[in-house]
Amino acid sequence: MNPTEFEIEKLLFEKIEKPKNHLATKVINVYDNRYRINVYHEIYDNELKLYKKRMHSSYFCKYSNGKLDCNPPKVCA
Repeated sequence: MNPTEFEIEKLLFEKIEKPKNHLATKVINVYDNRYRINVYHEIYDNELKLYKKRMHSSYFCKYSNGKLDCNPPKVCA
């Protein structure tokens, strides 16, 4: 049985620290038990006086036996 997106997100944030101003996490089942997990956050732009929503990091992970193994993140921020 495949885990839910919420279970995958919980396992990820047990491994890594949630980014400051976390906005959302998108869990995408790529195939079988492998997932692309994109983590988004908000940053404030002082010049434009508004918040920007940006991807903070992206992970490619494998779920097996209740554990999540991830490649090093692609840091976007």
